[in-house]
Amino acid sequence: MHQLSRYLLMFCTIAAFSALFYYCGSDSPRTKQPQKEAAAQATAAPSKYITTKTGKKILRSEKGITVVRPDGWTSQEMDFQIGYCAQMMASVTDIDGLKYCECFLERIQYYYEPIHAREAYDDQSKWNQECYQESMK
Repeated sequence: MHQLSRYLLMFCTIAAFSALFYYCGSDSPRTKQPQKEAAAQATAAPSKYITTKTGKKILRSEKGITVVRPDGWTSQEMDFQIGYCAQMMASVTDIDGLKYCECFLERIQYYYEPIHAREAYDDQSKWNQECYQESMK
């Protein structure tokens, strides 16, 4: 019974990742901005990078997420997250899962506590899609 629960959890996680990747690649009305908002952003486009309080230059996040870790995660936290992510991505055959995980986690580590990394997959769809493209085989 315990093994069945584990397989069910793994299946649900993989299904969620698959749906997320599909969603990130779609042009649904939900992902499109109204024309006025897009025009306003084009005239006052913010820099692609920001500088943390400790002087580190990092990519600006989507949705106005603020920096919570100016120096990023510890090496132990990053190693754990990369290992976990790589396990979840092992079944996605069209990308190098490790490359994807390293790309995405390197970007989110300043904006999310490790325990909230899952939220970043939804919040940071642009980074998700960029890292997915960069890791394609």
